[in-house]
Amino acid sequence: MTSRKKDALIMGVTFVAFLLLDLFIASRLDDLVFQDALNRYGSLWGWATWFSANWGGRTLPQGVLVVVLQMPNIVFHILDALAWVVLLRYAQLDLDPERRLGNAAVFLGLPVALFTLVPVTVLSGTVFWKCANVLYLWGTASALVALRPVLDVWRCAAPSLAEIAVAFPCTLYAAGFEQSGALMAGIMVALVAYELLSQHRLRASVIVLAAFAVAATAFFVSLPGNATRSYVETLGRMQNFGMYSLVDKAVLGLWYVIEGIETDVPALPLLLSLLVLVVEMRHHPHRTWTVVLTAFTCAYFVLVLIAREGQAATGNQTLLTKALTFISPDTTTFLPSWPRLAASALHFMAYVALGTSILVAFPEHLEVPGFLLYFGGLATMWMMGFSPTVYASGARPRMIGYLTLLLVALRLVTIALERDETSLPQLLDGRRDSKQ
Repeated sequence: MTSRKKDALIMGVTFVAFLLLDLFIASRLDDLVFQDALNRYGSLWGWATWFSANWGGRTLPQGVLVVVLQMPNIVFHILDALAWVVLLRYAQLDLDPERRLGNAAVFLGLPVALFTLVPVTVLSGTVFWKCANVLYLWGTASALVALRPVLDVWRCAAPSLAEIAVAFPCTLYAAGFEQSGALMAGIMVALVAYELLSQHRLRASVIVLAAFAVAATAFFVSLPGNATRSYVETLGRMQNFGMYSLVDKAVLGLWYVIEGIETDVPALPLLLSLLVLVVEMRHHPHRTWTVVLTAFTCAYFVLVLIAREGQAATGNQTLLTKALTFISPDTTTFLPSWPRLAASALHFMAYVALGTSILVAFPEHLEVPGFLLYFGGLATMWMMGFSPTVYASGARPRMIGYLTLLLVALRLVTIALERDETSLPQLLDGRRDSKQ
């Protein structure tokens, strides 16, 4: 069987599996409001005008949902299953273009990791809820498609005209959701800046694509409905939000990131640290400072995991638990002690150290994509500290962050296999490719 036929087969099987899973999703809550939008506002334009002025800037993705919900339910399920296939396929193309992991590891391993590590409470409010699915799943899939040409340039490969042509509408869609838009635009700008500073030649189309991503994201964020929603949420849920300084909001965002990760997926930072350590020991075990840095993060996140699991199992707090709990800002009582501040600063630095370890994981060049995905994913959660909707949304906005951290794990595995041009199927078979 040819490689192309194998690809078609694995994607077909993946599509059928996700279609069967998707049939469990039924319209509920806000889905019913979007389904009735044309009856209430007379037309799609009427709804979009009201929505963009009174509720938010997610007009494009949720406008697509309004249209799809007018059709038979099976249409949404088919499109959603396709979105899963696109997400997985472009995760492979973006992060493992040499296919060292093989199709099965990506198309089976990534969904299994997602559905076993991420809590059901987060999944049910995102990928199992139609009005959130078109944001978190479809938006992230679109962002991965849009990033392909820029990542090709980073690999010193020329993106095809087809890739560029597909990237522009996907960029527009991803920009329609502030989290996927910020992630996509941030990575694009950083990669373009890196290439320019490295004095590499760039295609004008890639620069235009990055500029378009920034402009489109800024446009949707600037729609007046976002300010209206912020005002409503401040009055209804977080009346003291106006008392928060920029520092308070930044700390609130950090608390939202760290508390969420260590409550929902406490094993994930440790997994990433261990993967980085494997890469370090495989590629350059004698570069002491990087091994020590990575070993520190591993030890720290082992303690975090012990503290979190112990508290979850017993409901009790110990000195270890208190020392490893990040401060939560409250403008009325936000006067933490110096030891508490020092402990929280160390906590924050552990995440920074992990990201730095990812950047220098490979001996020949900086691991820029993994580094940007890591901090970009954290930033999608951190930005919630600047919004009064942080308590209304709960854990839902962490979904893209968790997904990107899993993508970083995928990337680290490919780096671990990169030294001798070894693929995972060959490694499992005990065989190695001969170098070209």
